[in-house]
Amino acid sequence: MAFDKNAFMAGFFEQAASGIAEKREEARKYKEQEERAYERNIQLIQQRDMRAKQAASLGKQALELLPEGMDSQAMVRNAMASGMTGVADLVDALKQAAQDARLRPGQRLSVFDVEAAISMPRIAAIDPSLVDMSLEEFSRKTYGAQGTAAPVEDEPSVLGRLFGVGAREQAKRELREAPAFGGMSIADVNAAARQAEFNQLIPNAVMTITDTDVFRKNDAIKFSKEVRDAYDDAKTSKAAEDFAERAVRRLLDKADKDGVELSEEQIDAKEAEALETYAKAAAEKVINVYAYQYPDASGGFFTNEFAQKTIEDLMGMEFANSLRDDYDMPAMTLKPDEEPEPELPPMPEEPTEDGEEEITPEEEVAPQDIPAVDPRPGGRRGFAGEQRDWDRKYKGKYDPVTGEAIIVEPRPAEGGPVSGRGRNKKTAAQQWDAKYGKTHNPDGTPKAVEE
Repeated sequence: MAFDKNAFMAGFFEQAASGIAEKREEARKYKEQEERAYERNIQLIQQRDMRAKQAASLGKQALELLPEGMDSQAMVRNAMASGMTGVADLVDALKQAAQDARLRPGQRLSVFDVEAAISMPRIAAIDPSLVDMSLEEFSRKTYGAQGTAAPVEDEPSVLGRLFGVGAREQAKRELREAPAFGGMSIADVNAAARQAEFNQLIPNAVMTITDTDVFRKNDAIKFSKEVRDAYDDAKTSKAAEDFAERAVRRLLDKADKDGVELSEEQIDAKEAEALETYAKAAAEKVINVYAYQYPDASGGFFTNEFAQKTIEDLMGMEFANSLRDDYDMPAMTLKPDEEPEPELPPMPEEPTEDGEEEITPEEEVAPQDIPAVDPRPGGRRGFAGEQRDWDRKYKGKYDPVTGEAIIVEPRPAEGGPVSGRGRNKKTAAQQWDAKYGKTHNPDGTPKAVEE
């Protein structure tokens, strides 16, 4: 049978035309299917986009409160990658920390404030590209509001296109190029809808808000009041008087045993020292309670300047540093413009158990070293005019009966702990001024007589 070329060509083109039509119909149906899917998916993507915008807004609020820098950027993205609840909890914790710190609008939290409120794993390993990415883009990718359609295969040849090859790819290309929602194409929206609603871009991202007690500004004010009240109440208590009386009695017994005569100033100083020791013991109990409750830097007690200054002023630098050492905190140091207070002359030591300690009375100005004046006329009673004249010159400076100079304790150094309550709160130097400032020199001798 002879080959019929014309019949063959007719059959070939008929079959080719049928194949081309099928491919184009298939591409058309695919495109219509994707367009219908877009109509369904757009609502889902809009919901995800709304959630992503909300998360980005929360992230921006967090960044406005956090210290500036890459660590803050990474922290916010870590919170967003932990889920919607994570970033919301972060913002709530930061707002509470800002309120506790009494920040003014525009102010940021310190690193300490953040560490006290937020507990997070090390975040230095976050991919830098995620940190460089805008917060909006990161949020859209995290919460499934952004997708990218798969790339389309290479263009078929001219001959291929004539035979319908690549019709489906052409439809895909048109879907990728057709603008739709949020800068995405129809294909991108459908791709986003097919991916998970939540995509954790940072593996194992977590956000944990600590329940640790934090020592804040209001706590510092409360602490200062409590510790000073404990000090003052103890110092003026009957128990403190009994404690001081026993200390003075031991000192007098030791001096009598060693044949040493003590001055009134030495005895008064010993009594004052015992009262202060008793008061400091009461204050120390309050301090220890707070130190135990906030034992590390994140608690805030040992980093609060007001609280630490209260301890230093009331208990001394040595006690403050001993306490800090007990809790593995760095010691406090004097500022460049501060100088240590001069040491007071040593007091006679109390006897030890074996009673072998010697007493060396402090050197002081004795009344006989200053010339005496005439006693007050009439002793303690007499002619009013002459007595007023004597009082004007000598009252408080000289004894009215003997005429001898009244020597008082030297004026204490400036600064130091404050005692008393309300407007009566004074340092030892201020108390000395109130008592002796009008009549005596700082060394304890009476001022010159005004004629």
